Amino acid sequence: MKTTLASAIALLAIALADPAPAQETEGKAPIDQTLLKSAESGDPSALYDLGWAYLERKEVEAASTTFLKAADAFEVSTGEDSLKWKAESFSALGYAHMQQGADGYDQAADYYRRAVETYGLTDGEDMGGLKPALYNLGWIYRAKGGAENLESARKYLRMALDLYANAEGDNLKWKGAVFSMLGDAHLDSAHFTDAMTSYDSAMSIYAQIGNMPALAASLESKGMALQGLSKYEAAIALFGQARQIRIREFGDTSREVADTWLDEGISLEGLHRYDEALDAYTEALLRYTKALGPDAAEIGWATNNIGWVHRRLENYEVSKRWFLKAEPIIVRHEGRYSRNAGKVAINIGIIEHYLGNQDSAIRWTMKSMPYIKANHEITLEEQRWAFDTFARAFRAKGDPKRAIAFAKLAVNAQQSIRSANKSLSEGESKELKDEWRWLYQHLADMLIEQGRFTEAQAVLNMEKEQEVFEFLRRDASADLRDTRALLNDAEQDEEVKIAALSEFPLAAARELDQLIGKIERDEATDEDIEKIDVLQASIDRAAENFDQQVDAFLADVEEDRKQSFESQFDAVGSQQAILEEFEQKTAILQVAAIDKATHIFVTMPSVTLHKQSDVSKVELSRMTFDALVAIEARSADTTEKLKALYDVVVRPVSQDLKEAGVEVVMLNLDGFLRYLPFAALYDGEHYFVEDYAVALYTPSVPTQFRRGDRLAAKSAGFGVTAAHPGFSPLPGVKREIEQIFAGEDNNGILEGPAEFDDAFSEKSLRLTLLKKPEILHIASHFNLMPGQIDNSFLLLGDGAHLPLSDIRNKRALSFKGIDLVTLSACQTAMGGGGDGSEIEGFGTTAQMSGASAVMASLWPVADEATAKLMEDFYDNMMRGGMSKADALRAAQITMMRGSETLAASEGGERAAMSKQKRKADASTGFSHPYFWSSFILIGNWL
Repeated sequence: MKTTLASAIALLAIALADPAPAQETEGKAPIDQTLLKSAESGDPSALYDLGWAYLERKEVEAASTTFLKAADAFEVSTGEDSLKWKAESFSALGYAHMQQGADGYDQAADYYRRAVETYGLTDGEDMGGLKPALYNLGWIYRAKGGAENLESARKYLRMALDLYANAEGDNLKWKGAVFSMLGDAHLDSAHFTDAMTSYDSAMSIYAQIGNMPALAASLESKGMALQGLSKYEAAIALFGQARQIRIREFGDTSREVADTWLDEGISLEGLHRYDEALDAYTEALLRYTKALGPDAAEIGWATNNIGWVHRRLENYEVSKRWFLKAEPIIVRHEGRYSRNAGKVAINIGIIEHYLGNQDSAIRWTMKSMPYIKANHEITLEEQRWAFDTFARAFRAKGDPKRAIAFAKLAVNAQQSIRSANKSLSEGESKELKDEWRWLYQHLADMLIEQGRFTEAQAVLNMEKEQEVFEFLRRDASADLRDTRALLNDAEQDEEVKIAALSEFPLAAARELDQLIGKIERDEATDEDIEKIDVLQASIDRAAENFDQQVDAFLADVEEDRKQSFESQFDAVGSQQAILEEFEQKTAILQVAAIDKATHIFVTMPSVTLHKQSDVSKVELSRMTFDALVAIEARSADTTEKLKALYDVVVRPVSQDLKEAGVEVVMLNLDGFLRYLPFAALYDGEHYFVEDYAVALYTPSVPTQFRRGDRLAAKSAGFGVTAAHPGFSPLPGVKREIEQIFAGEDNNGILEGPAEFDDAFSEKSLRLTLLKKPEILHIASHFNLMPGQIDNSFLLLGDGAHLPLSDIRNKRALSFKGIDLVTLSACQTAMGGGGDGSEIEGFGTTAQMSGASAVMASLWPVADEATAKLMEDFYDNMMRGGMSKADALRAAQITMMRGSETLAASEGGERAAMSKQKRKADASTGFSHPYFWSSFILIGNWL
């Protein structure tokens, strides 16, 4: 029996098609003595016939032994078609082992494969056993489940269809059965579109030959596939057609008709027609009770589904009672560790979460994990709900890191379903996308709260099916439905823990349940009873260990890292000493978002001031994310969002800064606030950069504040202009480098060497670093993998990837002695750890590697706009004698107030290749903060 999980985690039944017989038999008869004597003499044909005689008498072991002797006899026989009859004997052996149930599947599959291989050595028509062998191989592998087995099932069923290509007469029935079974294998793998195609073929055949029960079954199965795609109205129509056929064939109170009401209830739930869903489930429950009795497994299914409707109606206590009533019925019939028992456990876990019992929610949901782990490919629908329940429970427990890890796993399960059905057009996949949008939004919401903006953007882009950045591990031609939310190292540890917890002797548990069933039917032998004691002791130990591991897992909740005021501000004295050395009036602005308030500190040479905004960390994080999204979209309401941020983090101290005559503001920021473009904060009349030069200050990185020699010849540049896999070309880079560096025409600002494309390799970069230029300018793409330092890299001109971890760890890539490293690339300043601080961006990494100062970017940079900004920056610094901070400020103001048009910027972006252009609200020129506020200065701003 197969069950599926639709949007309601409802238990939906469809009978598993019967295996194909290896040959037609005409009932049982006494064994003919002449046949026995011929078989005893070693006659291969007699042995073969005797095997079937034993099978008719249900003497499976005797039949198996005899078929094996027949195969050996045909091996040495010189008779015509002996090899084919050897294959037939193997096929019959497979069928005999299938009579032993699940215990015989492996041996049955082995003999069926030998039959297929042996037939492969022959010519002409088979003797009747090849097609059943292929069908039954599909049946076995589908029953075994799992990705590899399901793929094997599809392979053998397709081979069977090739043999049935010209089927007619009785063979049409089996051709229909193969199509139906192939549909079931696709359905198990969540390949819903492929499943519907197979069911359509089966229905055409069944309608042609008048097999109405089989036609109704395929209608029902196709309805399930439509449910998997959230196409509930279309599914209801098919269930109605199946019901009318079954009423005629089996009667209105039959189990078969009850199944269609159960199916329809699930679709009605998906349409949020909950009262009608309750009516449908009641219709199913009444028919199951009449046809099967009050304690049938199907009663448990309908009871579970009624509980789910009450969950939808937010009647949580009522829902829990229905689930607790369903659970023992399903366990009794299907086993404690069966798929359906796991589904009910997930349902109870969901309700416990809503009732505020988070530990209980986790414990109940954990009961489903052993089956899910053992059957990963066919439980994608369960995984969505189970992992989402873990995520919500841990979030409610105040453990956002684990919550995010499990929310990623839930999204990845949905992505796998989308990937399996990507042949659907955008319109055809709309219902599937719309129904499960909340999974992506829940994850993105938590990521935003934690300041993990790059990951939040990646998740939202996955949901939208638009590609903006190469945040995910794939090539440029890949479809977003193939992508997965990347787990950082800590999250991968959580996945490993869950996998370890899910280790459970499922096979032993299933065997125990089967033996207990034998006792209840009074069929158990003494050997069975002895085996029960051994299995029970083993499973009890495993269950006790499982419970202990769950306890340990719940106890091992990492405390959320919170920095105290003392640790954040214990260096105030040394900071004041630094400020006293500057000629320009300088202040350190420190912003700390802690729990329910935002604290602002201004440190000046003689005083430190403290102000507070009543905006929580979560609120400020969301405001920051919304502002960044508006900037990158070049929205008309960007200044409104930037003003709201200014009001929180600057306005409380704005008057103090003005009265002190401050000219330069050094920003000491933590977490997601490092992503905030302070230069673009808006007071209603001016941007922050119009009043102050700005630089990031990282107290943890020792910084020598001194002005470099500014020798134009002591410089070097590298640029990437060509396209590479996953990355668009950057035509503006050539203009940028040529305008900055003198080159052959001697017309640039910097006089050092500049290399492009193939000449920009790790080797050439290492050689340049050995010469210790004062200024190093790199214009390329940077690929940021949130939370995974080894997978974040700078694209080199020869197409190679320079990992962030190499910059951090290799002595040959040290930036020591360089006064300024300019990283004219995408998002080189942004980190991707838990809150933006665990994994530093390329900019801070370069500073930690020895660079005195780094200029880097916060978001993908418009190519031509960057060229203009860089030219002005270097001109201000080298020819105008300005400090780095003032030079950047002047360049940003020039661009902000200039007249360049938006069209001039469309020369590429320093990000991974986009499949569709971002659309600006209007043609805003370079005045929009998107163009000029991305670049920030880190470290020595002099």
